Amino acid sequence: MLSTSIKTIFRTIVDLSNIIFRKVLKKIYRRASEFVPFFYMPSLLKGYEKTLCENGQPIDAVFTFVDMSDKAWSERWSVVTGEKAPEHRYSNNGELEFSIELLRKYCPWINRIYIVTPTPDKVDISGPDIEIVLDDDLIGPECAKPTFKSCSIESYLHKIPNLSEYFFSLCDDYFVGDYVDKSDFIDEDGVVTVFLQKFNNSKIFRNEKRLRTHPWEHDIFNASELMDRKFGQKFHLTYTHQMTIMSKSACELTWQFFKEELELSVRNPLRNPPENTIHFILLSQFVAIKTGKLKLSTKKQSTMLLGNASQNIFSKLDQIVRCRPRYFCLNTLDLYNPRYFELFKHKMRNRPEEGSRIFYVCSFGGCGSTMLSKFLKRYGLVFH
Repeated sequence: MLSTSIKTIFRTIVDLSNIIFRKVLKKIYRRASEFVPFFYMPSLLKGYEKTLCENGQPIDAVFTFVDMSDKAWSERWSVVTGEKAPEHRYSNNGELEFSIELLRKYCPWINRIYIVTPTPDKVDISGPDIEIVLDDDLIGPECAKPTFKSCSIESYLHKIPNLSEYFFSLCDDYFVGDYVDKSDFIDEDGVVTVFLQKFNNSKIFRNEKRLRTHPWEHDIFNASELMDRKFGQKFHLTYTHQMTIMSKSACELTWQFFKEELELSVRNPLRNPPENTIHFILLSQFVAIKTGKLKLSTKKQSTMLLGNASQNIFSKLDQIVRCRPRYFCLNTLDLYNPRYFELFKHKMRNRPEEGSRIFYVCSFGGCGSTMLSKFLKRYGLVFH
């Protein structure tokens, strides 16, 4: 009996050590890049005052969407790239329709929903609040046509006719998982808040090897450096994988401030070369903060990101159903069997309206959470 207890204790120590050691190694670059030794709130640009959202002012939502099964789109991709369209990158499992369904349910105060897409025939949702916009009709003459770069398309969202001054931008894999109140973004005085994460954009923390496999980080760095060159202030911030608020007039100012750089960015139909690609949404939010149109908050939101984890897909999706995160992103769902998503939708539609929400930011891609879950289950403990 004593021998069994000693073995159990020893195995517990080994498992815990393994969790800590692997988690530290896995996250060492991320921890370094997120460490901001001197972070301060950006100052207001001279000549600008805080802009308020009037009571009752409508707030729209804009989705960007593409379906690779569209034959015409796939042919255009092949002509531009000389390659076959990626099998999973732009697949359609009905995420857009379900995301809009949840948005309507949990954010009933949203006014109109715009869907910007090159494949309108693949959109399987309609209603008086829905309007489909062709991206070719939206993008300017300086932009490559066709373009397969999301940053380029997002640079023209503010051009949508009759779009509200403040609007939310979403990808089709961004979801709202619980009730969100308008006051979470707009306080009683009319001040509009944007939620961003701290992220060290200093060159010393840039890993060139990582940038080759994570080219979108170039977009973030470029946006920060543009603000540094223009206003002498580097923004150590990055976006979150959730619906994010934008200002239409701030987008117009962004084009005024960085017209030459943005024209260079949208000229190429692909992300390469990454040195020229700019994350327009993030850049426009920096401009909005600098000109008083948005108030910055780095407060962490209740968000879940699917990620590329080895954890069982059913377990990941079940956590979303049980934990009720306010926002979640199924950014790698297209790698799995579409039936998983159908089962997930069924569970989401039939879960109780009332439930406890666990507030935390969780990336399912981390090995530590997976190992910790297995460890706790082994000893009969519950993992949340």
